[in-house]
Amino acid sequence: MKRTFLTVAFVAFWSSMAFAGGHGLFSQTAFVTTTDEHIVEGTTGHMVSAQNESIWDWSNAPEGWPRAAKATCQESHVLSVDKKPLLGSWSCELVDVDGDVGLWVGDWNMSSHSTGRMLGGTGKYADATEGTFDLKRIFTDGKFRVLEGTPSQ
Repeated sequence: MKRTFLTVAFVAFWSSMAFAGGHGLFSQTAFVTTTDEHIVEGTTGHMVSAQNESIWDWSNAPEGWPRAAKATCQESHVLSVDKKPLLGSWSCELVDVDGDVGLWVGDWNMSSHSTGRMLGGTGKYADATEGTFDLKRIFTDGKFRVLEGTPSQ
């Protein structure tokens, strides 16, 4: 169960990008490794904090964009008393091969959808805007996940 909500949250942040210069959202794949995770037990629910290192496959990115990027992401998740995922938030930091930086933030709920936006960035990420994606987990094995995101219609 723990991996399910982390997967939903990660796909959410990673795939909710829209870009400057008239570039729209594009389909992409993420290879995610959870590097740190801990849970704080409450009496009426629980809080999970996690960090992951991710490689984002941007094969479908517009001309002039890197075909891959590496991001470090922080995740926070609220669980019910029986540890079912309820909602969560995330932020991802990225410095790409061109030296452009971006900070993404977002949230998710049990709808399996997430809303994310670029909080700020430089270079190609300077004018990024909010966007939504449909999310799909295509592989999970312990702390490693492969995730697929496509723009919502």
